[in-house]
Amino acid sequence: MIASFLSRVWKNKNYRSCVAAVGMLAVSGVIFILYTNLTILSYRKNIIFDASFIPTTTVVMVFGGGMKDDGSVSDMAGERLKVGIYLYKIGKAQTMLITGDDGQFRLNEVDEMKRVAVKGGVAVDDIIVDRHGYRTYESCARAHDIYHLKKIVAVSQVFHLPRIAFLCEHFDVEVIGAPAEFHIDAYSWTRNTIREILSRTKNWVDTILWPPSPPAGLKTRYIF
Repeated sequence: MIASFLSRVWKNKNYRSCVAAVGMLAVSGVIFILYTNLTILSYRKNIIFDASFIPTTTVVMVFGGGMKDDGSVSDMAGERLKVGIYLYKIGKAQTMLITGDDGQFRLNEVDEMKRVAVKGGVAVDDIIVDRHGYRTYESCARAHDIYHLKKIVAVSQVFHLPRIAFLCEHFDVEVIGAPAEFHIDAYSWTRNTIREILSRTKNWVDTILWPPSPPAGLKTRYIF
């Protein structure tokens, strides 16, 4: 009975046309996501895995990575800070720029990151805190527009660095990527991977097609 019903429905030309249109849209969407991701992943060339080969520059820019429930920095952010502190100590950069949330969206990660950096040996006077780096897009835009940077060593995990390079170079900031460690369980890895895939597509649209409006009054909560 069900097979007979489906057979009659399938013989309907309008239904078949609708299915074909939906199928084409789905395929087009997948191709678009694949294209935008491959475009941004091409910026992996900016990553230098051996710190000794990272050229000396003025600023090492450490991107926020969230916080734990107890108010300490997340493991991901902690690994980023370790790399940033190390690069500062070996003289690869003279200034550390910490960018992230100041508590307007979620939690005040930048002040805690600064505390960890100082505890790790970075001089207070050598730290700049960007309190409005709510997204990677904002962090890169502000690196150019607010801090007038031309070249940075960006510190984050490998999955994030190509997007940082893509966005920052869109704002005429040359990027050298310094990767931090990334150890998470399978569930978190899957969730993070899906989020990053969508973030790349969103940021490609942001830079190439429709630049987002500034978060006036911080009323808009971005998910990427």
